[in-house]
Amino acid sequence: MNHKRMPIPKKPSYVVVETDEELTIDGFPVGFVIEDSVKVEQLSKECVEITVSFLAKSYEFKE
Repeated sequence: MNHKRMPIPKKPSYVVVETDEELTIDGFPVGFVIEDSVKVEQLSKECVEITVSFLAKSYEFKE
């Protein structure tokens, strides 16, 4: 899917900060981030696409 061609309906509000020690989303740390897995692409002045891989104990999808 090419996100660049999709209109962005609203401005995202999440604030993501990456340091040498941790990755946080809105001040909440994301643990077990896989080294060198954070990828960032600036889509517009106020929109950034961030892809990150991390380890978790389990995963469940609910509808």
